[in-house]
Amino acid sequence: MPLDAFKLREASEEDLEFAYELDKKLMKPYAELHIKWNEDEQRRGFAKWFHQPHVMQIIEVAGKNAGVVCYSSRGDFFHIESLELDSEFQNLGIGSKILKLLITEARKHRFPVKLLVFKENDRAISLYKKLGFEIVGEDLKEAKYYMRLE
Repeated sequence: MPLDAFKLREASEEDLEFAYELDKKLMKPYAELHIKWNEDEQRRGFAKWFHQPHVMQIIEVAGKNAGVVCYSSRGDFFHIESLELDSEFQNLGIGSKILKLLITEARKHRFPVKLLVFKENDRAISLYKKLGFEIVGEDLKEAKYYMRLE
């Protein structure tokens, strides 16, 4: 199987712990630059977000949970809420391929694509810019950039 081969499947309740632990592993270092991490609050907030109405999928590579992607259509735009790949699956082209699939889906509906990214997440920002996203604003409270692709 090629290194960039992946499968997307709908997330289920059984995936909540995997998704939370992955989010914590990848996002906590950025979040802690701006907030004091409270495990109980973060876990509750994540569970609430996990159960919101949106598409949440588990990214599998060779039968192993490799990441999570979450997105939604919000009336007149397409919102990528989260794309997280465990470190061993990064830099293999998987994230780029998933983003391109989402962009293609949004373009079918002629929707722009929006997302938020931590200002310090240079690797993600670089990837988004390579795909044509532009920084269009910032959230000072959460220290994130708003990015958009027409």
